[in-house]
Amino acid sequence: MSLTRRVALSGVPTRIYPWRRLYSSTELDVRKGDRERLVVIGSGWAGFGVIREVDKKKYQTVVISPRSYFAFTPLLASTAVGTLEFRTAIEPVRRKGVELYQAWAETVDFENKSIVVQSNLGTGLDKDQGGEKFTVKYDKLVIAPGAYSQTFNIPGVTQHAYFLKDVSDARRIRQRILSNFERAALPTTSPSERDRLLHFAIVGGGATGVEFAAELHDLLHDDLPSLYPTQGTKSLVEQHARITIYDVAPRILGMFDTALAEFAERHLRREGVTIRPNHIVERVEPDMLHFKGGEALVIAPGAYSQTFNIPGVTQHAYFLKDVSDARRIRQRILSNFERAALPTTSLAERDKLLHFAIVGGGATGVEFAAELHDLLHDDLPSLYPTQGTKSLVEQHARITIYDVAPKILGMFDTALGEFAERHLKREGVTIRPNHIVERVEPDMLHFKGGEAVSFGMLVWATGLATNPFVAKMKGVEKEPSHQARILTDAKLRVLKEGGGVIDDVYALGKVSCSCQSYLPVSKLNALAGDCAIVKDGPVLPTTAQVASQKAKYLVKHLNGDDTSTVPDFAFKNFGALAYVGGWRAIMQGESQNVKGWAAWVIWRGAYLTKSVSWRNKILIPTLW
Repeated sequence: MSLTRRVALSGVPTRIYPWRRLYSSTELDVRKGDRERLVVIGSGWAGFGVIREVDKKKYQTVVISPRSYFAFTPLLASTAVGTLEFRTAIEPVRRKGVELYQAWAETVDFENKSIVVQSNLGTGLDKDQGGEKFTVKYDKLVIAPGAYSQTFNIPGVTQHAYFLKDVSDARRIRQRILSNFERAALPTTSPSERDRLLHFAIVGGGATGVEFAAELHDLLHDDLPSLYPTQGTKSLVEQHARITIYDVAPRILGMFDTALAEFAERHLRREGVTIRPNHIVERVEPDMLHFKGGEALVIAPGAYSQTFNIPGVTQHAYFLKDVSDARRIRQRILSNFERAALPTTSLAERDKLLHFAIVGGGATGVEFAAELHDLLHDDLPSLYPTQGTKSLVEQHARITIYDVAPKILGMFDTALGEFAERHLKREGVTIRPNHIVERVEPDMLHFKGGEAVSFGMLVWATGLATNPFVAKMKGVEKEPSHQARILTDAKLRVLKEGGGVIDDVYALGKVSCSCQSYLPVSKLNALAGDCAIVKDGPVLPTTAQVASQKAKYLVKHLNGDDTSTVPDFAFKNFGALAYVGGWRAIMQGESQNVKGWAAWVIWRGAYLTKSVSWRNKILIPTLW
């Protein structure tokens, strides 16, 4: 993609929607009239689905969420590398017929039908900002607060990795990428420092990690080489930039069919992305990933998600869960390139700055790797001066995906996963399966076994952790596993601890699970989104598709008059999609699998169709 189509690489401010005043409890009661008050906790896929479709004449709709917008998460990888503007991944929650409290839900008193709420005074989404507490009453309650990125309690992940779950995450990632390139481009930056700065490590070989690797690759090889100076015959990207995906699994995209996952892996490898399966992260330091077995990888600072309690992840990794995450990622990418482009930056430092590590070989990790690859190779080479005959991207930039699984995209069919892996590798993305992260330091990933690898930016694209609000909720039945999500019946009604259901409360998605027994629907308590699962029901993936379908199911019966014979919720699988870079994607459907350019067309068409507003339906294809 040309530079003119790479929007806001330096970070254009997101549109700010006007703030309406909050109503007091008394004013809310006056405005309520003879309607029931429906309180929705959360503004993600499940919560926003309910907010949009519920009958406002029947319900006074009140939303409690720490953010005032809905994040279209499939586009976060694209916004992180500048393919799209941040506003294309945002839809305002505030709208006619909806009252919003930008606040955190603290506790729920099911007996008195009230919620203790703390206002969010800052912009962060992962911890409260010390605001005032107040109480909100409800007649019916939908619990859909979403989930947090899984860090597995690995030391250093929260401190040193970047996550990709919100728009703010994407913004930070973009800023870091560009910052690393600028540092690597300095004449005082040593070759070894350039290698470190331009090594982008991605832990997680799922869809998020793979898609981010693909997007990053496109950025490095399409956009940045022309922007950063060549050193000799190669650009900064060619000499130093590299992308590595690390995953604990034996392959990336484990949720995809094997053939699709292998296609993705072949493509990524062909594009130059390194894939390192079977890598368990032990800890993360500011510039170093440490793996089980002693291997270490050099990296640089970030934020958080499901960290599995790995030391350093929250502090040094970037997450990708919201538009703010995408913005931070984009800023970091550009910052790294700016640092790498400085004449004082050594070659080693450039290699480090332009190494983009992605932990997680699922759809998020793979798609981010693909988007990043497109950015690196389509846009950035023209921006950064060549060094000799090669650009900064060609010399130093690299993308690596690390995953604990033996292959990426494990949720896909094997053939699709292999296609994705072949494509990524062909594009130069390194894939490192079977890598277990033990800790994260500011510029280093440490894996089980002693391996340590340096990086310029670490994106954490692994699983999701239970929302703290759900974890501390009392009086509800929860699954016995460590995730402790809320249990619902097959009609999404929240189960009471000790038996029965809780009147007028619902839970959706990754917060809940459901059971098959029948209970009268007049006493309805349901959970949707990322915190709930159906007790004794089929295990469903924690995806936007599941959350959206649960929201539609719930709204249909909330809006209806006769709720005496509500059928059980039934999930309809419309397939799984993952972008692997270079206008290639994989799609796993119920009856057939599609890979390559045709799947890419379906991927773009699906996301365009699912965009909420006409503004974004017009804006997105224009920017693509």
